[in-house]
Amino acid sequence: MEQLASTQETEFILDTLCELYKADLVKLNGIRNSKGKDRNGQARPSFLLMAKKVFDNIPAAKIPALYLALFDCAPNYVVEHADGLEYENGIGIKTLLNVQELLLNVIVPYQLPHSVKAPCPNSSEGPCSAKRNAKA
Repeated sequence: MEQLASTQETEFILDTLCELYKADLVKLNGIRNSKGKDRNGQARPSFLLMAKKVFDNIPAAKIPALYLALFDCAPNYVVEHADGLEYENGIGIKTLLNVQELLLNVIVPYQLPHSVKAPCPNSSEGPCSAKRNAKA
């Protein structure tokens, strides 16, 4: 079985993601405050760009195990770095960064282009035929 990422690696990646996210929020709060608009009138963090900065340098074979290691490490990371996970939102209220939610927001858009749809055999049984019958 492939060796899981070390605790130091996962903590470094979590540090990097949190810092990128907080930097993005500072930039976006500046856009909001100056009445600038982004993406359908709402300024939002670019999770895919954050993911590319972190995961593109890691061999593809290590990525699935790394995802699991990041989620395993996240609760301890939150306990150890609670003070550094606070950020000020756009209206001046301090909020605690949800690391698990950040991981999901980063992993999902990064992983989607790599996912492959399961083939749909030409059979009369299964979910594919139900879709065909529904259209008819």
